[in-house]
Amino acid sequence: MSARDGTVRTAVVIGNFCPLPATHGNRRRLLSLFAWLRARGLRTVFVFQPSVYDDISFFGPLDTVVDHCIVTERPRKGAMSRGVSSILAKTPALWRLNRIDWNRLNRVYGNLWSDRNVDHVCWPTTVAAVRAAVRRYNPVVVISAYPYFTRVFKGFPRRILKVIDTMEVFQRGAEERKQAGFVIEYSSASEARALKRADVLIGIQKNDAQALREIAPGKHVITAEHPSRTMLPRSAVPEPGVIMYVGSTNEYNRRGLSMFLEHAWRPILDAYPGAVLHVIGALTEDVMGSHERVEFKGIVSDSELAQSYASAHVVINPQVNGTGLKIKSVEAISAGCAVVMNAAGDDGIEEGSGTAFVVASDWKEFSQYVLRILADEDFRLGLEHGASRFAKERFSMETAFRELATVLDAHEARIGSI
Repeated sequence: MSARDGTVRTAVVIGNFCPLPATHGNRRRLLSLFAWLRARGLRTVFVFQPSVYDDISFFGPLDTVVDHCIVTERPRKGAMSRGVSSILAKTPALWRLNRIDWNRLNRVYGNLWSDRNVDHVCWPTTVAAVRAAVRRYNPVVVISAYPYFTRVFKGFPRRILKVIDTMEVFQRGAEERKQAGFVIEYSSASEARALKRADVLIGIQKNDAQALREIAPGKHVITAEHPSRTMLPRSAVPEPGVIMYVGSTNEYNRRGLSMFLEHAWRPILDAYPGAVLHVIGALTEDVMGSHERVEFKGIVSDSELAQSYASAHVVINPQVNGTGLKIKSVEAISAGCAVVMNAAGDDGIEEGSGTAFVVASDWKEFSQYVLRILADEDFRLGLEHGASRFAKERFSMETAFRELATVLDAHEARIGSI
């Protein structure tokens, strides 16, 4: 763990979601990153800005996945605005600010003061915590999960490698999502500013990586796909008719599952009356409503989820839009399941279409693929074998982080020679 000068090699990771419990794909990705960094002998420090969705009862076990965890405190409501008002009141010269054309500045600088500024996710307390961690631990690398925390990068010594694991590129496909009725959370200008503060940008899949090269030309862009977890072996005989869906409550999941239930579920039930849909995750009956032969299982443990993957007859990802890599697709493929998805589900992993999974062009074809897997054992087994081969080639820990390993090795060699 020690460098040649005797100091402990350290990585600081900043995130705004707790990796435990590992109920969502981005949480599992963060756990994989921690495990990989520690396997390389790096002391791992996690600066955690908790969200309203994080259960504080899980904060304790974090010491099992990182070496040190710093949980930042939410700023007091109104503290910043009161401070600004106080300055204005005591400084008459600043009264001239009311003459500035704020609308024009917002247009030019991408809503710098609006909620669509990606920097506004990062609390001042988090900035202070990261800077304190940098002073104390002298890290070789600081990694921001998503581009939310890059304003803290400013002023870092050059010996610190500044990395963003982007998870998704918000402006990629933003116009199409907007036309489909989805809210675009952050302005493209603020995202671009945040990305350009880093030394290295990680795309979660190849198409995201290409978008990053276009947004931030000249930046070092690499790809690190989602590493698969160790899954249980597939059951020799699946539970007949069990169709499995896993998803959080984000708007893309809600829309996709709603459209599947509206357009594909009835034809499946008419042709295969014994079919049952198991919905796993935070999409509950309260969120989605009651539907015939749909069972909402809620959030389950990792072991229960692994068992569900092992025994499901078919796994579906009916997502119609979204960003990044569809981690639910990767995990189902890694579990060796026969998977049916829409085109949005195979973004970045198109090479596996037709062999490791099937992609439907419309809802009629979606229901037809599901029914074929339910009825045709040879077809199902072919997809399961193809999924296992594809996952082994693409989603191992070594493969996922290979490019990041090369970048870190080169950086540590460079700072070690100074």
